[in-house]
Amino acid sequence: AEEELNAWLSQDVCEKFHRFVRMDADPKLRGCPRCSRLCSPSTSEDGNVVAEMCCEDCDCSFCYYHSNAHEKGSEACSAYERIVVKQQLSDA
Repeated sequence: AEEELNAWLSQDVCEKFHRFVRMDADPKLRGCPRCSRLCSPSTSEDGNVVAEMCCEDCDCSFCYYHSNAHEKGSEACSAYERIVVKQQLSDA
């Protein structure tokens, strides 16, 4: 099956396919907004995801939930979430 994919699909499409297979196998993976590397989040002692992430390849800091939509830090994450909810309510 792998050889058939490589024969029928371009290298770019094959790479995208393998990326989606990895993401499907591990739904916690997130793509770095700078270099696109798939990164695994840290977890706290109680097993919850730590929202602040840092790419091992390019050292980019980003949010597990919102990527690079806000500044680093839990306060910025909460403030962004409030803005999104407020916008969704006004659009409804």
